Amino acid sequence: MNGLLWVDGPAAPWSFLVATLGLGGLAAFAAGRALAHAWRPFSLCLAASALLAAVAGFLHYALFAESALPIGAIGAALAALPRAPAAALAELAGLLRHYAVIFLTLSGFAAAGFKLARARALRERYDFE
Repeated sequence: MNGLLWVDGPAAPWSFLVATLGLGGLAAFAAGRALAHAWRPFSLCLAASALLAAVAGFLHYALFAESALPIGAIGAALAALPRAPAAALAELAGLLRHYAVIFLTLSGFAAAGFKLARARALRERYDFE
């Protein structure tokens, strides 16, 4: 699992546990609950998860000096896209791998918060057992 879930570094597994699962997971769960209480559609959970994944990537950088979302390298790969599309897309996929893992993890937390809050609201509103 080393290298897939977390960026290689001195605090590798702990950074994923603290920044992604701890702080990001709690924020995503709360966002999912808030969207469910406001009767918003589930698709907004994915948008909130995308924003929270960027914040968690920044927390990886700020707290642990790990680059989970290397903005400069992503910009260089996007700039090289017209010249060499295949190589640029391969580079971009490698750069966004950790962001995708963070996004999918936080989407799971947001979905859990959304579904639990929505089920509770439906039980209370329509007296389901």
